[in-house]
Parts: sequence; structure tokens; C-alpha cells
Amino acid sequence: MATKRKPTFSAVPSRSGASLTPWLGIAFIVILLDQISKITITRTFMHGEDKPITGF
Repeated sequence: MATKRKPTFSAVPSRSGASLTPWLGIAFIVILLDQISKITITRTFMHGEDKPITGF
């Protein structure tokens, strides 16, 4: 007679080749670019200054 096994959860993805590392790398790059653009804008503009982007 076969016994029922309880489902187990693993930190390792079940699909072969699936990894979290590329997604973490992409997230790191996006956050880094966000912070660089934020620093650039705060150093370029004075508080309350605006710059028209389009002419309409």
C-alpha cells in the first residue's frame, strides 16, 4: 500500500535552469540608475525651478 507524502517546499526552484540571480541583477541596475538620475536632477535644478520639456 502506498503512503501519501506531504508536499514539501524548497528554496531551490523546481524548474531546471530557473534562477533568481538575473532578476536580482536587473533590479540592482534599475535601482542604481534611479539613484544616479535622482542625484543628477537634484544637483542640476534649484528647489522650485522648472524646465519646459515640450513647446505645447
